[in-house]
Amino acid sequence: MRVWSSKGNLKIIGGISFVVFLVFFSFFPDLIVSHEKAPTLMLDDSGNVIAKPPYSPMELPPFGTNNIGEPLLYNLLAGAKYTILFVTIVCLFRFIISSALALIYAFYIHRFRNLVQRAVEIAYIIPPVIIVFFLLAPMLFVFQENSLQFMLLLALVLIAIGTPPLALLIGDEIKGELQMDYIKIARLQGVSNFYIFKKHIWRIIKRGLGFFSFKIIYSYSYY
Repeated sequence: MRVWSSKGNLKIIGGISFVVFLVFFSFFPDLIVSHEKAPTLMLDDSGNVIAKPPYSPMELPPFGTNNIGEPLLYNLLAGAKYTILFVTIVCLFRFIISSALALIYAFYIHRFRNLVQRAVEIAYIIPPVIIVFFLLAPMLFVFQENSLQFMLLLALVLIAIGTPPLALLIGDEIKGELQMDYIKIARLQGVSNFYIFKKHIWRIIKRGLGFFSFKIIYSYSYY
């Protein structure tokens, strides 16, 4: 009971519940808001035109409409499943690739470990948003923004810029585990790296699944 009552876990549970809520109503948006289009013109009691699409949230709550009178709340809910699917795929590949790189970083890279760490830290002095903008902005002249090619390119870029710091984070945690006395004793007894991974390091990777879930929630709000 103590574990589930901690503030960190409550935040994760609340975030996951919010995503589940969005996914459910993304498939059934009519349960919350009608898809019926707003009237072409909004008239006052005297028959004078006072507004026309797109309506503002004040004119047609809660979020107003688009240019053709469709409720924005309906469109946001209906499109949430695609955004969540995209974010989940990006975060899943980031986690898988980062975990693999973290194992290589912790087990096999020794001489150039500080060099790798400094290179990643220096590279991320520039905010990732700026990197994404300069990489993808020229592509808009080649691909349509909603095309499959552009979405694949966007996914590759987001995976590429998010993988190195996550790999470094997981790798440092694994490296700290490898410095424990019981790991050193096991190595002196001839225990293989695979056995150490299976018995000790895999626990760290599993804990990363919780971070992976939180990352999906954070990335969804970011995108």
